[in-house]
Amino acid sequence: MPFFHHIIIYNENVLLICNLYYYIHNSYIHGLLFIHLNYNCALSESMFD
Repeated sequence: MPFFHHIIIYNENVLLICNLYYYIHNSYIHGLLFIHLNYNCALSESMFD
């Protein structure tokens, strides 16, 4: 059974890494979207000045 236990631990680690990667990926995408929106808002504001 130690081998089976090792697989469970391995899967938990992979899930942790995948969740972490997903979280970082989402934060990165949201950061880019936020910058993009701010840039567009700044452009449209300067057009109406």
